[in-house]
Amino acid sequence: AAWRERLGAAVEGAADLGAALDAVVKLLADDLEASDWQNGCPVAAVALEATSPVVRAKIAAHYTAWQETIAQQIATYGIAKPAAKQLAVVALAAIEGALLLARVHRSRGPLVTVGAALRAMVATPRSVSSATPSKRRRRKVRA
Repeated sequence: AAWRERLGAAVEGAADLGAALDAVVKLLADDLEASDWQNGCPVAAVALEATSPVVRAKIAAHYTAWQETIAQQIATYGIAKPAAKQLAVVALAAIEGALLLARVHRSRGPLVTVGAALRAMVATPRSVSSATPSKRRRRKVRA
């Protein structure tokens, strides 16, 4: 609950979705750096090692709740709900991976890179709505 409040406070007043994403990434990078690269996502650490179906189900529920919260927040910036849900998955997966890389490399760099990529993605509305796989047939690539 404390993290949700901190994240909510970080995005409150953001002029647009890109600014909100920047605020989230900055908060996470600041926290990770202040902890001497020790903090991160404790749920991710458990998720990687969990073998119990009960524990895995609780972790899945946690991530589902996060995805829903993120999608709801994204939708407040005028993104249609289906696209907001897709973007929530992309943002959560990218940020989780960036947290891991930042911790391993003891650098804000991965979070900064992911933040910039997410900002670029939301700056182009078509990139958000076209994230759904197309029903068109793929062209064959000749070698």
